[in-house]
Amino acid sequence: MQPQGEEMSLIRPRHRQDPHATPRGGAAARPAPSARHRFPVQWGRGNQIRPLREGDVQGIPALLAHPGELAWVFPGAPYPPDPQWLEAALAGCREVAVCAERGRIVALAALRDPQPGGAAFIEHLVVHPQRRCRGIGSLLLRHLLQQAFHQHRCREAHARVCSDHLPATLFFYEAGFLPYGIDAGADAGAVLRLRLGRRDFEEG
Repeated sequence: MQPQGEEMSLIRPRHRQDPHATPRGGAAARPAPSARHRFPVQWGRGNQIRPLREGDVQGIPALLAHPGELAWVFPGAPYPPDPQWLEAALAGCREVAVCAERGRIVALAALRDPQPGGAAFIEHLVVHPQRRCRGIGSLLLRHLLQQAFHQHRCREAHARVCSDHLPATLFFYEAGFLPYGIDAGADAGAVLRLRLGRRDFEEG
């Protein structure tokens, strides 16, 4: 089912030191994912989910509907977006994936700090304004969750969303994420900490 909240598939990166991100106890090993969940994932002729490539960063600004979205997806980024700054921000992520339609980037998301038996963090998720509400954000999120839970053997996946952006919050609720904490945002708003367990993902 397509999530109701995909009108704004945006999340904010976590703070590097998050005391609430401590994973719960260990889990029994599960079978590896089938081949259809591995890179590259295709959903139509000329379309695929693939790793970020050299030169892809130049297309990131086109994914933003308005200047304010830059602060939601890449907090602290200068405006207009600087490719070198974006490259540096993404360089700290374990995996960065894009959805490409006929070679054109239409979505981006990243997986940070996946720890076997621990947690992983979904960051920088954004979908091109003309491609929202089509399930692309859900497909990209599911792909990274497969990487986190099956390839990296994580127990939990975490995300952070601005509480006043209801579509983004609903997007993750529909994906099974639940809130477990709240932080004060840089702009005096609140940032929700969300979490999804591996078992909930596999049973969902």
